[in-house]
Amino acid sequence: MLTDILLDLKNYLARQFLLSRLRKRHPTCIFYPGAQIDPDSVFGRYNVVFPGAKVYGSSLGDHTFIQRDAAITNADVGKFCSIAPGVGLGLGQHPAGYVSTHPACYSVSQPIARTYGKTDQFDALRRTKVGHDVWIGQNALIMDGVNIGTGAIIAAGAVVTSDVPDYAIAAGIPARILKYRFPEDVRARLLATRWWDNDDAWFEKHFELLTSPERLLDHSEPSGA
Repeated sequence: MLTDILLDLKNYLARQFLLSRLRKRHPTCIFYPGAQIDPDSVFGRYNVVFPGAKVYGSSLGDHTFIQRDAAITNADVGKFCSIAPGVGLGLGQHPAGYVSTHPACYSVSQPIARTYGKTDQFDALRRTKVGHDVWIGQNALIMDGVNIGTGAIIAAGAVVTSDVPDYAIAAGIPARILKYRFPEDVRARLLATRWWDNDDAWFEKHFELLTSPERLLDHSEPSGA
């Protein structure tokens, strides 16, 4: 009992030390107490990681926030992404076609007590990629190896097992594309603007353009392209 308490205290202090280092290294970001972040994760500017959120082996682009109890594992997340509470991103897999789905039979790198293999026989953690300005709703689950396109919306509770195109709205179990946010030509033109790469001065001056695709495109395409 005492050993468990001491181990919990050690882990807590280690997490607090890491959060302290992250705050110094990334002064524009907010890392709330209770967030769990490993040393291998990479952050941009203005990220927010809320209490209970977990970020392991992942990268976050500028302005992306991770809400309470979301878990981001082995993933690259773009700029201006909104990750709601309870989201699971990069969940790992087990081989459905093997005789056994248990990693003791095919893995030497999984954190289990005993394994019988000599080498990893199955890639259980493929990297997940999320584009820019993606909104992932509460308790949605994104399987590892999936690519979520820029501007996509994933509905609350969805289970995403395959790639989602740019500006698509996906929902359901498994997730299916319901519709696209904008017509195809508007989607292509918005992607071409790469508005998310502008600097702070641009956003301070032009932030109101982002309330209307037409206004942004009129500004970005003065020739009427």
